[in-house]
Amino acid sequence: MYWLTSPFAFNDQSGSMLYITSNGALLYHNYSLSHGVRPLISLAHDIEYVSGDGSMANPYIVDAPPINVSNASYAYGDPENSTTTTDYTTLNKTVFMRLKDGLKGVCIIKNGLQCFDQNNGLTEANHAKEVFGSSNCTTYSGTSTMCNDSTYSCVIFENGTLNCSNDTTCDYCNISGYMTDCMVSCD
Repeated sequence: MYWLTSPFAFNDQSGSMLYITSNGALLYHNYSLSHGVRPLISLAHDIEYVSGDGSMANPYIVDAPPINVSNASYAYGDPENSTTTTDYTTLNKTVFMRLKDGLKGVCIIKNGLQCFDQNNGLTEANHAKEVFGSSNCTTYSGTSTMCNDSTYSCVIFENGTLNCSNDTTCDYCNISGYMTDCMVSCD
């Protein structure tokens, strides 16, 4: 049997891990038992496996689709009533709204343009973990994931609500079922 990636449950002073038996059954057991370890990789939702088995002689090859920004526009303020632009760099902001194909998202500038789409909670929570690193993210009872570093904080809710802020500049954007705005929260 092989342990999977992270604890399944905690109780008192021990925990349980999911594992796969030799016949493929998925079970859980106390993680203090000694069993084999099999490495696991997790790919972003838009990364596609191409080839390879993960060995040194035949490493995994993956392909990421190009970022298409031509049919997206970006806004700061109230995106329903503000002027939008196709070149987000002219906004001079590090947190802003993306409007694409009738869908909204919140974007930050962190290692390039990173956007989180509304109403895609679980996928975008995984995307945030890739952007910030899993160790900088916390998932709360399956309802939301909060990721932060020394500059940004983002909370992604399973219900589609998004909130990202730049804690240095006080810029933030929020998308929820009842409010959509981007503004400066402190001066």
